[in-house]
Amino acid sequence: MNVTPLMRSVLSSETAKRLEELLPLVSSGSLAALEIVCEHADDFGMVNPRIYVTDNDNVQIEWEDTCYHHNEIECFPDRFEYFFEGPVVEGSVPIKLIEDVVADLKR
Repeated sequence: MNVTPLMRSVLSSETAKRLEELLPLVSSGSLAALEIVCEHADDFGMVNPRIYVTDNDNVQIEWEDTCYHHNEIECFPDRFEYFFEGPVVEGSVPIKLIEDVVADLKR
């Protein structure tokens, strides 16, 4: 899997380029999960997201929302692990339950 147009629309050009450079280190399942997160970028209030590769070969996306709260989602091939600072919400859900993460954030 490559960096998709949707990912490019959510990430800055510099971050998208960094993701391209990191592709050999990232599992394809994690990239597919990142695509799902990017579909909900507006719901998450992403502002200038950054990406990292974890020790598990997953992509972790981090950003501050418009209130400067730290947020992060690690994209596993089968689930998301997330932490949102304001309000403090954290957990792990299967990929198909991304809507539950969105709902948690909006509470």
